[in-house]
Amino acid sequence: MNQKLKLLTAFLCGAVFFSGVSYAASNLTATVTSLKIVVNGQEKTLSEKPVVINNKTYLPVRDIGTITGYRVDYKGGVVSLDSIGTVDQNNSSSTTDTSTNTTTDKPRFEFKKLPITVTHDDVSVTVNSVSLGEYSTDFNVTIVNNSDKDLQVNYGSNVLGANYNIPGKEYKTYGTIGEKNEFSSPVKAGTTVTGTIRKGKVDAGTENLLFHLLINGKGFSFYIDTKGMF
Repeated sequence: MNQKLKLLTAFLCGAVFFSGVSYAASNLTATVTSLKIVVNGQEKTLSEKPVVINNKTYLPVRDIGTITGYRVDYKGGVVSLDSIGTVDQNNSSSTTDTSTNTTTDKPRFEFKKLPITVTHDDVSVTVNSVSLGEYSTDFNVTIVNNSDKDLQVNYGSNVLGANYNIPGKEYKTYGTIGEKNEFSSPVKAGTTVTGTIRKGKVDAGTENLLFHLLINGKGFSFYIDTKGMF
């Protein structure tokens, strides 16, 4: 299903992407609130809490896009939501439910064993390993910045997906554990940085992970085969 929604960042950035304590301006009052987010009957975890502004509730676009099947990118003053099935045409296919003989458009991805490297322009990102901590799923990541610009790594906006399209297992999403790490500061031009990004702890027996980073507005997506790892 080819869909692309473009929304002006004048609205999104002002209303959706900030978080923290209550904020007040001359004509604007915003309050962080706790709400349950339920998608198709399943409760989802967001990386940031919803915000209420003038009695209207705003949600983080990147999280909502991810849990509803969209990839969210920012470029040239526009926030774009692309159906995940159209982002990687080589990994998308229609599937047939033999019990009803109907066709669905659920995207398929090529899940691979680690390490996995994704390169855009002069920036390469490698997920070296994934392990489970006491309360977290820990991603060891290396970013090689061969560009002439410093890189701002946004590792908190995207939720982690687990058990995508696995028969008999529930697809779950997990937020970011917001502690400082090696990517809290910009990755300087011409440098390489390795560090750990922590997400919520996935279940034992998880068979795959969808892990995303946003670096200077460009998305880096990793489809990780974790069979036998946890």
